[in-house]
Amino acid sequence: MSSKIDIAEVADTLKTHKLEPAVVREIIEELNARAEAKEADKAEPTPRGKTQFVAVTIPATSQAWIFQIPEQAGPQTILDRINTAAHAFNASKKGRLLPVKSLAEAVESVPRRFWKDADGTVVKTKLPCVLISTTNKLTEAPTA
Repeated sequence: MSSKIDIAEVADTLKTHKLEPAVVREIIEELNARAEAKEADKAEPTPRGKTQFVAVTIPATSQAWIFQIPEQAGPQTILDRINTAAHAFNASKKGRLLPVKSLAEAVESVPRRFWKDADGTVVKTKLPCVLISTTNKLTEAPTA
């Protein structure tokens, strides 16, 4: 069991046991040096890369699912990423019991950890969204 104690608390404890001030100062300096070394050893967090959103649709049903993938990856790679996550899930214990057989089942059933293993893919909508097509023109403003 590991618990972190503030160096000031250690110094107070050492002083209550009536140790010589020179010994207390040496111990505190060594603890501070170790704390600084540990802080310097911590790795800098890697900045998150830019991402893009990709919609995968089933034209016959006008349904879509939204995915987030790294910006440098091409949008056409999303189907390979879905297959990778689905096959990895089907190879797992739960996947052998209840394998996914379609894109919709994969998106709805495959846990997040399998998507992360598929090159950082994130499923933004577990349930399908409805697609509405438009002509990209606004109608006249209604008069009151």
